[in-house]
Amino acid sequence: MTELTKLTIAQARDQMAKGAFTASELTEAHIRAMEAKRDLNAYITETADLAREQAKASDLRRQAGKAGALEGIPLGIKDLFCTKGGPDHRRQPHPARLQARLMKAPGRASCSMPAPSPWASSTWTNSPWGCATMTRA
Repeated sequence: MTELTKLTIAQARDQMAKGAFTASELTEAHIRAMEAKRDLNAYITETADLAREQAKASDLRRQAGKAGALEGIPLGIKDLFCTKGGPDHRRQPHPARLQARLMKAPGRASCSMPAPSPWASSTWTNSPWGCATMTRA
């Protein structure tokens, strides 16, 4: 089987439906990958505990035959979106519409808040890929 963090959303969804792995296993794989690359400064906020809780609930829904479209898929909500009460520097009294809809989607597991692009805020990643490397060429 392909490494869990390399699967597309459709592949992960289909393989979970077949019982190849659980949402908890998929989420743990993504959390480990996120933790292993902290030096890239790619995430402003990590919500691993929340993701684990959501993945466990997702596994229970799947066992009960109530899997949603994004059931068990780990998601990162970009820092460009306002979050209601979120542990980030862009707290707002209301969430952005897309973020609110994603948070209501049954079965997703939010494990991080990725850092935005360099032009969107003062937070810079240490990624050797992307637009900053083009300007050095």
